[in-house]
Amino acid sequence: MSGNVRCACREQECKIRIRLCQDGIWFRDPDGKESLMYLDLNTAHELIQELKRWVMNHVDQWPERH
Repeated sequence: MSGNVRCACREQECKIRIRLCQDGIWFRDPDGKESLMYLDLNTAHELIQELKRWVMNHVDQWPERH
């Protein structure tokens, strides 16, 4: 399992991103340095719940084409 989420700035040279892997989430900062945040089922659930709350708080800003 692996997935990349790039920064929303869409700048060509931006290095900020997160990458999902078997053990957790890798965070890459603006300098390209990475840190691993380990996930267990409880932490993954908490992350999903926070992302759901964030989306629901921003749903009125989505363009019609979503």
